[in-house]
Amino acid sequence: MYVSEGKSYQGKITWTHIVTFAFATAISYVLGVISSLIFPVLGAPGVSALYVAAAIYVPLGVWMGMWGALAGYVSCFSWGFIPLDIQ
Repeated sequence: MYVSEGKSYQGKITWTHIVTFAFATAISYVLGVISSLIFPVLGAPGVSALYVAAAIYVPLGVWMGMWGALAGYVSCFSWGFIPLDIQ
C-alpha cells in the first residue's frame, strides 16, 4: 500500500504480474541450465564455472521489484530439483 496525493492505494496482483513472473523465471532457469551445460565444473554435476543467469538477477529485481527477486529465487530453487548427469 502506498499514499499519493492524500489517497492510499492497495496494489492488486494482475495477470500481467503473473505472466511476467513466469517469463522471467523461465528465462532465468534456461540461462542457468545453459550455463551449467556449457561451463561445467568437473566432478560437480549441475555446478557452473561461469553462471550466466546471475547477470540478470539484479536487473530483474530493479525492474520488477519483488516479482523479479522472487523469479530469480524460484529459478534457482527449481534448478536444484533437476538431476543433471554431466560427464
